[in-house]
Amino acid sequence: GTTTLPRRSTPVKLSVVGLVVFSSLGRIVFGADLVDDPLCLKRVLPPGAEQERVSYVHDGDTVWLGNGEKVRLIGLNAPETARKRKPGEPIGLTARDALRNKISGAPVYLEADVESHDRYGRRLAHIFLADGTNLTAWMILQGLAFEAAVPPSLKYADCYYTVERLARGEKSGIWRHPYFQPLAAGNIRRTGFVRLRGCVREVEERKFERRLRLSDNLSAILRHDDAERYFNPPPGNDTLLHACLIVKGWVYHDRKSGRKAVRVRHPNAIEIIDDALNAPLKKQRADVQRYGQIDAVF
Repeated sequence: GTTTLPRRSTPVKLSVVGLVVFSSLGRIVFGADLVDDPLCLKRVLPPGAEQERVSYVHDGDTVWLGNGEKVRLIGLNAPETARKRKPGEPIGLTARDALRNKISGAPVYLEADVESHDRYGRRLAHIFLADGTNLTAWMILQGLAFEAAVPPSLKYADCYYTVERLARGEKSGIWRHPYFQPLAAGNIRRTGFVRLRGCVREVEERKFERRLRLSDNLSAILRHDDAERYFNPPPGNDTLLHACLIVKGWVYHDRKSGRKAVRVRHPNAIEIIDDALNAPLKKQRADVQRYGQIDAVF
């Protein structure tokens, strides 16, 4: 029921030694001799991967190494666990415990991408087990985390997106929990990572960005440089105006507009609801019940 915007691909060059079989349910079965696969779920350890030990699993996407470094896994966002006075999200503890049990004291291997650290000072890395298991891909496949492409670190972005589609088709974990279903843009009250839905009421062109007004109090922001670099071709206003979208990303309070905003940096973060569904949604975009009736399509 949805289509994605065209993207500039970031192919992963892999040599497949075994077999990968997709059943009618989309499950993945590995051949006995498989040491690498085109979905990056399990692969030969990257050359130069740095071996470390995990001393503590903070949550489903962040770990502490034995050397004292805090590492944020690239390419995913797991539900939050409770911190300070902020309650945790559903499945947050399940995701943390699953990652902790998967690592289970074994050595891990870190592969860097374009960006070495995030704005919080955390080291960024793709993390693998000795058998080649990619922990980001594994968490996404279990339905314990969302794929989250954050440029410029996109080495496995296309792969992680494909794995998310498999988990979504299976309705694993977060994909069957009501809390993580797309929220109507007009009803967004919380900040942080969310999936939201809405129709573009207005496209506002600015010097460095384009703002897609999804409700009275929320806009999706697409910077011109991100559109040129990662969308192929960049979406035009005729494509976006009145389009009904599902957007995933980090909602924040935008001081410039006084409204909430979510930045769209990569095509993986945005889907256009197919034309067959557009007409009723346009007419009822302020009607939460109308949106609710089509949630099962996603």
